[in-house]
Amino acid sequence: MAQIYEYEFNEEVTTIINKILKKFGTLFEGFVPEKVNVVFTLNKKKSVPIRLVSVTYPIYAWVKKPYVLEVFKESWDKLTQKQKNMWVFRTILGIAPGGFDEQKKTFGKKRKHDYNLYEEEMLIGGSSMANCMWMADDTQATDIMAVDSSKLIRKAIGKSDIEMI
Repeated sequence: MAQIYEYEFNEEVTTIINKILKKFGTLFEGFVPEKVNVVFTLNKKKSVPIRLVSVTYPIYAWVKKPYVLEVFKESWDKLTQKQKNMWVFRTILGIAPGGFDEQKKTFGKKRKHDYNLYEEEMLIGGSSMANCMWMADDTQATDIMAVDSSKLIRKAIGKSDIEMI
């Protein structure tokens, strides 16, 4: 029998998502925060504080949101604000480009966390720490909310200053 977990809804992650989108809007083109459900799971232990879940048919027909961010409250509450920002950033990077467009093949899909995604994450986050070492020790990593986004976005999407205008 499936175990029933206690849950709650909280705006903290949604607020972080909106701040990230405001700062890095070009990188997350087509991202629709209203189509992401955020749920805090209370009595479940996980080593990661947040995970991205794709919602598929028939559940999508009911909720009309292709993604759920499941936040594990016990792990989440132990994080600093910098770590929370980085975890949310890393998690929403996992949404495939076009993931909110029902007409695209990538609708509701997730990106695989491969070398390219880690490289993009480190470039945008301003960290030179490989393999997301900031998860264990965030003292050497830069808070993504303190990064000069204009230069890093140009590098990440491969455009020059002229092309950005």
